[in-house]
This record gives sequence, C-alpha cells and structure tokens, in this order.
Amino acid sequence: MPSLVEDLERAGLRGGLVERVSYAALASTDPLAMVASFRDGLMVLEFPASGAKAVLVVQPGETAFSVLGSRVNQLLVRGLEVCVVSDDPADEKRLKKAMPTFVKGSVPTYRVSSDGKVHHVAQVPLVKTPFHRMLEALPAAGTTPDWQALAATRAAAETAWNASVQEASRFASDMAARPVRVTRVLAGLIGAMFLLEMWLGTGAPVWALRRLGALDAERLTDGEWWLAVSATFLHGGWLHLLFNGIVLWTLGRSLERILGAPKFIILYGLSGLAGSLISAYRLEPGGLSVGASGALWGLLAAEALLVSLANSPLPPVMRAAARQSVVTNLVLNVMNSFRAHVDWAAHLGGGVAGALVTLLLLRIKGERAPSWLRGTASVLAAFYVVGLGTALVRADLPAMAAPDERITVSIPELQVDSVELPALIASTRKDSPPGKDGTSEVVFGEVRRDPVAVGLLTSAHGDDAAIEAQAQAVLEAIKEGNEGSWVRGPAARAAGTTWWVTGRMKFDQGALVDTVFIVEKGRWTRVEVILWPDAEAQWSGLADTVAGSVKWKAATQP
Repeated sequence: MPSLVEDLERAGLRGGLVERVSYAALASTDPLAMVASFRDGLMVLEFPASGAKAVLVVQPGETAFSVLGSRVNQLLVRGLEVCVVSDDPADEKRLKKAMPTFVKGSVPTYRVSSDGKVHHVAQVPLVKTPFHRMLEALPAAGTTPDWQALAATRAAAETAWNASVQEASRFASDMAARPVRVTRVLAGLIGAMFLLEMWLGTGAPVWALRRLGALDAERLTDGEWWLAVSATFLHGGWLHLLFNGIVLWTLGRSLERILGAPKFIILYGLSGLAGSLISAYRLEPGGLSVGASGALWGLLAAEALLVSLANSPLPPVMRAAARQSVVTNLVLNVMNSFRAHVDWAAHLGGGVAGALVTLLLLRIKGERAPSWLRGTASVLAAFYVVGLGTALVRADLPAMAAPDERITVSIPELQVDSVELPALIASTRKDSPPGKDGTSEVVFGEVRRDPVAVGLLTSAHGDDAAIEAQAQAVLEAIKEGNEGSWVRGPAARAAGTTWWVTGRMKFDQGALVDTVFIVEKGRWTRVEVILWPDAEAQWSGLADTVAGSVKWKAATQP
C-alpha cells in the first residue's frame, strides 16, 4: 500500500479523483483486493474473492487508449470491467473506440466523474459488480483518504478472510469425498431412455414420444398419472439432451453432496412433478412436452438460494465467490425459457417448487437426515420408478420396435372373420355400443398416443337406397373439409355392383382422416384411419390396405 501511494505521488495523482477511486477499490468488500499493475496510464485491479478484474484508465490520453485493447485481451476473464476516471464526457467515446471489437457489449465499460457518478458507456451489469460495490466506498470530493487506517482495517480483514478460506477448503474436501449415486442414476436413466428413443426411430418421432410417456394434458387428466414422471426422462433431440445432461451432471453432483441424497431426491422429485403439472395446465389440446427441465430448474433455484441465504451450509467465502456467476446463469436461463419450443411453464413450476422445497430443507439441520425425511425420499423415489416402469410397460416396446408388422384379428361383433392391422395398435381396442340404425363400430389404437388409429364401422342390414344416401352424406362431409381434403371414386354405381370410394379429410390441428367407404348389396362398411402429419409418409395407404384385407364370415356373405 505505501508503494501505491508513492506511485500516485510520482504520477501527480495524489489528492484527486484517481486517489479516491483507488482507495475505494482497496476498501471494497474483498479484503484481498489489490492493484496488480500501474503503468501506461492504466491501473489494473484484482478482486481474488470473486475472480473479477477491473481496468481503470487513470491518465486518459493517447498512450493509455492505444494500449487499452491489448491489456483487455490479456486480462479477459469473467467479471472484467473497464472504467475511465475522468470528468471529460468525450473520454466515453475514446474508451468505446479503444475497446476490442469482439468484447464490445459483453465487457461493462463506464466513466466515473469526480462527483461520484457512474456514466455507463456499453453495458449495464445484471448484478452488482465489484466496481459498483467499490463506488459505495468512494470518499467525497475534497476528502483525503486515510491510508494508514485502511492498512490496519485490511490486515484484520485479511486474517478473517484467510480463516474463511481454510474453512471453505475443509468444506470442499469433505464434499468431494461424498458419493453422488442419485445423480448418476438419474443421468443413466435419462441416457438410457434417449438411446431407446433413437432405437425406435431416428429423431425421436412424436408418436414414439407419446407412446413412451410424453406429457399430454388430456391423458394426464384422464388418469394416466405416470406421464408426470415419464416425461421428465424423455428428450426431443441431441441438443435438448446435451444441455439438460450438462446441467444435471454439474449442478446435480454439487447439490447432492451439499444437501445429501434424501434431500436431493425430494428437491429433484418435487421440482420435476411441479414442472410437469404446471406445464400440463398450459398445454394446448394435442400438445406434448418432454424433458427434465422442470426438475433442473428446481436445482437452479436451490443453487441461487444456497449462495444467497445466511443459513446456507455453504461457507461465506464460497457463497460470495459464486454469487455473481450463479445469478448471471439464472438470468440467462430465464431469458432462454422464452425461446420458441421451450416449455417456460415447466421451468416456472420447477423453479418455484425448488425454491420452496429448498427453504424448507434448509431448516432441517444435522449431518444425517431424520428418519421421516429419508422415508419421504424413499416414497418419492419409488413413485418415480413405478411411474417410469408403468410408462414402459404400457408402451409395448416389442410392437414399437416393429411398427410395420401386421397381425390378423377377428371382430365377431362386426361379423368380420379376419382383418389385417398394425401390431402396434391391435391390442388397444375400444367397442362402441350398437346404434339404432344397426351400425356397430370398433376402434383400434388411441389418437392421443399412437401414430395411427383405425376404426371399422359397418351395418349388415338396410335397403340399397338408404345405404347409398348414408354414403353420399359421408362423402359430402369429406368434400367440404379443409384445404387438402379430397375424394377418389365414382359418384354413382351400377345396380348389384360394389362401390369403393376413398377420401381424406384434413383438420385444422393437423390431424388427417383417411376414409374408405364400401357399399355392397344390403351392407355398407367404412374404414377410417386417423393419423398425425409426422406419420403420414409411413401410414398414408393404411386405410386401403385394411379395407382390402377384410374377410367376412360366410354366414353374412351377400
């Protein structure tokens, strides 16, 4: 410190704004703050507690501005700030021009004047930076800094700081020795589910995600509770998986070591469920959501509280060092939440739940979690295991692995001896009660979770005129559908001949309905195939195939 005073004296900067600014820097909240270098009209300040640095242009002029760019390149670290100490507003333009092009807009730059005001040149920091905290201790104009008193204060603070650093070192060593089994299991399950998605279809087709347990609000409210769990293990692509995997692996291990396995299970599990439920609330009909983001946002919220609250198990020095980067990371993730195709509702639900759970968990002291907490964690873990297992069982993985496979089924209710259907949907059947007009209907597959659904509607009784009138009504409805609807086949038929017509109706939400209408003597049959756009290429001819495979029982042959 005496050497700095001597340097200021030699530079003719004693008693002015530069001395006040450098005094304030060393009186900042970081007791190890130091002047790392003072040459070419530039003063470089280092703040070891946060790892941040600041470059002060203390002698604005041609020399200082000419070397500023190279000095910034050498010092470029997270948390770097640049400030010109000057009462001349023109120095703001010189500062902006001297900054390297590739860092403009990412390194905060300012001008500080003798009245203590900060004039922002480039970017307003998202949080209070060391430079801003430094200005809070800036002596008023005309005040002579007391360097001797500051030296004594810093000596005492440095002693306390060193003790805090030793405490943090012991804490970090203890944390490193703790296992992270829960994080490993979660990462392994998420990775395994993604490999399963890739095995079933390149790019994880939507129908495969639906079958495996993607979140669907209608299905969830219909009683398929496991979707709130299974959706958190599914991802929509490599980038989605990579981003969430990195967050889980880096943040999950730290939090599991700090909180312990039982608390971590409760934090992750409740955050994931909250994210799923809030996401389901705002999902549009037919929409789906996948990903562990809700649970991960619970971890992000927990991390933010752990570096902010006084009752956090983290040592104070660790909280101070991590606070700025954690808050910045949180802000960036908030901004990312509102990009297209990102489920902001899951992020919101998981984050709020994570914050509330963390506040409750921090009230539970002790190295070992109480028995009731361990029991709660076990129940929640079992809930997740059962939920994921139920989704996999109901998905019928063998049928998903061979979606083109056909099997023959009999439908006695429709007097159908045999008909070929995709094995993927043949086991999912729903019968409708016979209608007053003698019609019967059977549907295979579920529109909300399968790539296709096949319905057969038939009536074996009625006169030709009534049958043809019904057929014409259906065809007119198809023709009047949205753009993209069409009908192929004759508008009339000769007496005693079979009439076969195929049509497609396209709905606003994207669903396609292919219809084959067969009129025979005394009987009519309608085959309908409902499919989503992403399944059109594979299943577009299915209606004709199914209709052509129908074989009637001999007793009902016309």
